Amino acid sequence: ENTDQGVYYLTVQDAINAAEIGDVIQVTGDHNVKDIVVNKGLKIAAGAGGAHFNGLGLRGGTGITVNTTEVVEFDGVTFENYDIAIDFVAFGSASITNCTFINNVAAVNNQTTTMIAAEGNYWGHASGPLHTTTNPGGQGSQVSDGVLYDPWLGAPAGARPRQYRRTDPAVFSGRRLG
Repeated sequence: ENTDQGVYYLTVQDAINAAEIGDVIQVTGDHNVKDIVVNKGLKIAAGAGGAHFNGLGLRGGTGITVNTTEVVEFDGVTFENYDIAIDFVAFGSASITNCTFINNVAAVNNQTTTMIAAEGNYWGHASGPLHTTTNPGGQGSQVSDGVLYDPWLGAPAGARPRQYRRTDPAVFSGRRLG
């Protein structure tokens, strides 16, 4: 759905093609897609229930290629099973927030000299994304140079670890405490 135009589209690419600069494309549900091209400044955001782009069965492909001189934003989207989830060929500025990258060879590839703001994302593992020099111990999807990924989320955006309170009944070693 293009929230600025109030119009629904059958495919993500159709929504991008019809968008005007600065529009918000709200995506919901699962999409088995690759080779989407963003050629104008816009925001792709997850709608109610989330947005999941999956390249499963499409290996060898790129999820989204960004090629514009304008501002591009991604918010709350999950990218899974791509060789490159998002490939930035050109952009004015870019931000990626609250996104989840799972089982991608590369999550974000920056082919420019402009930095990409990508803090606050889950890269597929609590150790963060793999970056050959700045985070060689990262076990998540890889990021290239020019991607500002620190700090990152230790679990998918929106997921919260179980919280316990003193008043919660809990079982430890067969005894009920609380």
